[in-house]
Amino acid sequence: MAKNNNKGFSLLEIVVAITILTLLLTPILQQLAQTMSTNRRTKEQQYANENAEYVLQYMQATPQEDIATSASASPDLYYTNADSTVEATRQCKLCYVDASGAVQNVYVDAINTAVVDYKTYTYAINDIELGPRQTVYNRTVVMDDLSVKVNSFTDKDGKAYRISYNNSVAPEGYELTDEGCIVKYETLTDVDVDGDGEDDRYISEIICEEYSGAASTNPNELNIGNMHDLDASRMALINGYATEYDDQARDDFYLEIMELYKNSTVKDDRDKWTQEVNGQNAIASTNYASNIRKLTILNIIKDDTNNCYTISVDVVYEGDLSTTGGVTKFVQKQYTAWTQEFPYDVVDNTCPEIYLEYQPFSTETEKVAGVGGSVDIVTFYASKDYLLINNQVKDAKIYLYKPLWDQATATYYDVSQASIVESLDNNDNYYVTNDYAADAGHTANITKVNVNVASANAITDDNKFTIYTSLNLQDDRVATPINPQFTYDVSIFTTSFKDRTDEANVKPRIASAIDSTYIKAIDEEESKDDRLFTVTVTLTPEDENCNSVTFTGAKGAN
Repeated sequence: MAKNNNKGFSLLEIVVAITILTLLLTPILQQLAQTMSTNRRTKEQQYANENAEYVLQYMQATPQEDIATSASASPDLYYTNADSTVEATRQCKLCYVDASGAVQNVYVDAINTAVVDYKTYTYAINDIELGPRQTVYNRTVVMDDLSVKVNSFTDKDGKAYRISYNNSVAPEGYELTDEGCIVKYETLTDVDVDGDGEDDRYISEIICEEYSGAASTNPNELNIGNMHDLDASRMALINGYATEYDDQARDDFYLEIMELYKNSTVKDDRDKWTQEVNGQNAIASTNYASNIRKLTILNIIKDDTNNCYTISVDVVYEGDLSTTGGVTKFVQKQYTAWTQEFPYDVVDNTCPEIYLEYQPFSTETEKVAGVGGSVDIVTFYASKDYLLINNQVKDAKIYLYKPLWDQATATYYDVSQASIVESLDNNDNYYVTNDYAADAGHTANITKVNVNVASANAITDDNKFTIYTSLNLQDDRVATPINPQFTYDVSIFTTSFKDRTDEANVKPRIASAIDSTYIKAIDEEESKDDRLFTVTVTLTPEDENCNSVTFTGAKGAN
């Protein structure tokens, strides 16, 4: 009979087994813990990256004046230093790295180094808890226009520069940013606008590189930053359509006067009609074209029923036609040159900005001999033109631009004055009529087109508007301003464009006077939301085991 062995494991054997198991499991457990820690930090980083990108997109899309300043206005995202000075002017020296790797200064002249002034706007965004452990992050946004200031700079030799990007190594004393720029920071002692517990810094030097092209014009200084978002679904882009009806109006008036001659009881009139039909040019254009007056009407209407704005341009041409036999007739032609509806959200129903390429009435266009045997197209403008604003919304913004493809590009304004353009300064900033005194001093006698402007309504707080224009508001060619481009006398409207209630299909118009406070130079447009900035978002964790996150993008560049 066999005996059972119930001896079991000895204490020593158990200790040895546990020791071996511990030695085997320790690296596995360490690796597991490290993997879990890495995954946690990766998730933390992902949450921080997503939030930084969200903040960046918000700052890019939101006008500065609309950024929330309190939790009650926006519990999700607001800046906490609303009562502090967040705007500052800084100075940054421009440098470059030579072939030997040494940093050299850029010079504006033989002595002075290149320094640009730029603006910074610092916002301490409210703290946020992110990730599974609800890590607290301090959020800071800095907007600056350093990039556009550098890109519009030229040195003492006229060379253009650009900020140097995509660098991998920074010279001693400089830092490499997340974008690959090389910069030097200056610390502001005892200044902590962003509230992170450390003194704030700003860029005091930046490495640039020579650019082969011409320096860019700073759009912020030209006040065309508002044109950054040329989206036809959000902005009324009226590109000179009204002018296209000038030729049609002349043709229509020609048909009207031909009918007038044809049906005249005066034999001389009927004879001229016959000669005109036979191609003998018996009826001079002065009988109809020179008598045409043009009224451009800009309509800005809010339709709360359909939640949209309707913006349109009507052009009205009228005049008294007369024959050599004394027959007269009042004629008016009206065309809708442009119209578009802009749906709006009932919460945010801001009126779209209006970009209007404007031209006065072109009375005639001729081909004339140009320089060196070339042929130039000369545009003649009527001495008076009329612009009526029919605005029914609050705080409408109208950008009235003079296009560059018109009279300013012609060699001559009049065949008899071959050197007229060469005598003009900045002729692209105003319209000139051929109604001027012809003597040796051409420049002093050139007459600007008299643009009469008025409102179709009595102006109240609910329908105020502002016209920002590239046209000169005074004559800058002489010491004492004369002959301004715009006039504001409403009687000119009521005299030239009367209510013709006795004529079929003629609508009465009501014109109210406005003054120069409604028309401003384009560089007086001071809103900040239309400027071009670099936006830098930084998330700094209070937990030292987590990483800071920095995102950079452009505001107003799309």
